[in-house]
Amino acid sequence: MTDPEVLPPDLEGALPVVSISPARAAALIGVGLASGFFAGLFGIGGGILIVPALVVVLRLDQRKAVGTSLLAILPAATISAMIYASSGSVDLVVSAVLAVGAVTGAQFGAWALTRISRKAAQWVFVGFLIVLYSAEFMRDEEGYSRFFAYMNLFVAAMLILVLA
Repeated sequence: MTDPEVLPPDLEGALPVVSISPARAAALIGVGLASGFFAGLFGIGGGILIVPALVVVLRLDQRKAVGTSLLAILPAATISAMIYASSGSVDLVVSAVLAVGAVTGAQFGAWALTRISRKAAQWVFVGFLIVLYSAEFMRDEEGYSRFFAYMNLFVAAMLILVLA
């Protein structure tokens, strides 16, 4: 029997073994419950809920929080998708085409995260959330007000990128 704290040489450093206190385990379970609930309800969870919680509450590094979130959300996303599919609420063609873009985009995003600073990654994430939520509130606007609202969002996003 092998010692669980010792990793094979080829995985050393890639998958660190850490001890988790009971308080930290409870916080992780709480974050998981909230993200699973909202993933099932709205189709969100990983990036919008888990990453900020891991960074702010548990003080994980941004990169580690993203990687941890991606791995942790797989079972919840799979189960939720199966439940939606069983009720006829999944368009398989749209899902397949969307997956092609998502897989490609994920590779570029993971590549970019390894090349920017931790602070820059956090500011880019903040900018993304601002644009995402602002766009949702402007959905019903029309004409020039919509154009100027999106231009303001673009300028705000660029400012955040420059500050990062």
